[in-house]
Amino acid sequence: MFRVKRIICFRFLMMLLTSFSSICAQEVSQKGYIITRDNDTIRGFIQNVNVNQFVVCSFKSNTSLKAINYLPGDILAYRFENNGKFFVSKEVPTISGKKVFFVEYLIKGKANIYFRRDDTDHYYIQKEGDDLTELTEPPVLTKNEAGVMYYKPQKYTGKLKYVLSDCPDLYDEIDGIKLYPTQLIKLAKDYHDKVCDSSKCIVFERKINPVKFNFGLFAGASYNEFVFNSENYMDMHFGEFLGCKLELENIFFSLERITISTGVSLQYFSTYRFHTDVYRANNVFYDEKTITNIDMKTTSLKIPLSINYTFSQTKFRPYVGLGATNTFYISQNKDLFVSDYNFYFGKAIPFYHLGILGSVGMKYRLNQNHSVFVELNYENSRNVNVNKMLQMENHYFSFQLGYMF
Repeated sequence: MFRVKRIICFRFLMMLLTSFSSICAQEVSQKGYIITRDNDTIRGFIQNVNVNQFVVCSFKSNTSLKAINYLPGDILAYRFENNGKFFVSKEVPTISGKKVFFVEYLIKGKANIYFRRDDTDHYYIQKEGDDLTELTEPPVLTKNEAGVMYYKPQKYTGKLKYVLSDCPDLYDEIDGIKLYPTQLIKLAKDYHDKVCDSSKCIVFERKINPVKFNFGLFAGASYNEFVFNSENYMDMHFGEFLGCKLELENIFFSLERITISTGVSLQYFSTYRFHTDVYRANNVFYDEKTITNIDMKTTSLKIPLSINYTFSQTKFRPYVGLGATNTFYISQNKDLFVSDYNFYFGKAIPFYHLGILGSVGMKYRLNQNHSVFVELNYENSRNVNVNKMLQMENHYFSFQLGYMF
């Protein structure tokens, strides 16, 4: 019966996820424009999906029309109006030869900086009248004279000095630079200041959102079962918990919809129906199938870590998440007895459990810094032990209501 309940709850979460995807399908298309090969500007709506924005532009002039997919080279450029992201068709060097991609402008002026992502990040520089040069290089593993393996340092500083050789005053800055968007944009702006007598040299500059920390408090209800083995388990039971949450935004450049969240929650587990094949009463053990009510008197401290994807950037922000949980059972009823566990661990519930976490939620932005959220979670956690007969599981569903600030 408990397995049937888990399947029903899991299917319910999947239905919510499908509904969120459907609700947000329209919002994924945002206002923008394309520039055709004839230099005509056509305004409309562009699909804002991070995973494919460098290889296709899905555009429609009206939301009621079917989208047209433009490949790199089919159009000169496209741009979003809300966040200013600006992509152009460029032939770029790759391991298999030159290919045409959409690359994102980080800054456009006397020296242009471009960005592209596939399975890694690529940065490019191009000065007026020169060819495009890739600054990033694939990691190369090599061995030194002592036989120690190490990755060769990238040579982007030498490439930058070569491209910007008409401005040797920047060499000290280049020596200390890292391949981060903010540092490359600053270098390009400093180059402008040296070689251009007008601020209008900077035609476009990509706004880089700083990393943002959001703190929140929440409370909620849970519905879970503890399973020691096929003969010893608890029926599903409701509980309550409270905690705090920390959310990090803009961790990954050009992936504004991805956030990382963690936090701490505290929960007390009380009375469950306990199915057991070994019953203990007055220190006497009875080897028989028994169903009894027992107060677990158990307190857990949980620290989750998840990566979340937000479907929408409006006030209503549905999201999904996937991650891991670290649960510490800091107290429990000493009269709770499960033979193999008590003999091996000295108690029925092992101290530390590691689990997987899936979540579906909705955040509503009250203003720039404050929001409320609701969240549904499913967790499957167990203690770490090589013996499967000593791996206790906690199948855990929860509902959270919280406030972020």
